[in-house]
Amino acid sequence: MAARRLPVYDSRVVADLSNLLAKVSPDQLRPIAEVALRFIVTHEASVEVGELAAQMNSRPDQIRPVVHGLSSAFWECAKARLSDELFLQAMTQVSTRPEINQLLLECYLAKKEDIMQSTSAFGMALPEYQHLDWRIDVELGRRSVYQDANFTFMMRLDVDNGEESSIQLQADYANMKNLQKELESAVAEAKTAHSMRFQRYIVNAAAACLVLGLVGQRAEGIAEVCGRATARRRG
Repeated sequence: MAARRLPVYDSRVVADLSNLLAKVSPDQLRPIAEVALRFIVTHEASVEVGELAAQMNSRPDQIRPVVHGLSSAFWECAKARLSDELFLQAMTQVSTRPEINQLLLECYLAKKEDIMQSTSAFGMALPEYQHLDWRIDVELGRRSVYQDANFTFMMRLDVDNGEESSIQLQADYANMKNLQKELESAVAEAKTAHSMRFQRYIVNAAAACLVLGLVGQRAEGIAEVCGRATARRRG
């Protein structure tokens, strides 16, 4: 199986979540996590944020960053297709309390399929490496040539693009060396500062989608309040 890379959360997400998760009880956290998960799927959270703030004797502007932070954390875990164990490891960036991280995992698993459908709309749907089987066929000679050795590499590449499939490949030694060179070059390029900067841009763009959805809901609420106030003045 391909190794999974843990998502690295934005520093603002870590700051918004770590303070709350250090002191909140599991019973208090559950409704917050459920609202954050629904927000990923429906992009509607203004009413729920207000209700949560009232229940916790807090203000909506204090609860909203937490909901957004959890949404972003869940979103990144879904994109990375993390196992349960890796999800718990990722959550240690924002919480060192095992009972809190376990609760977040339970809430996440309950909505995982809906989240995966939402994240797929923003993905590039590239095949994901799963496994590689290979063998070498050696031709030691032919009737006309008795001291000729030809090497042929036979490979079966298993990938996952929503469903598992296999790709059959065949290459000689020269092409395999060229493939090795290109793969090593790609790995080295992925570690450069330029590539890491683009990876951060992509992560921030996904978070921005969540922010814009929340801002849109807030703008609709403000417009509705202004409309009612204008109607009362005219009356």
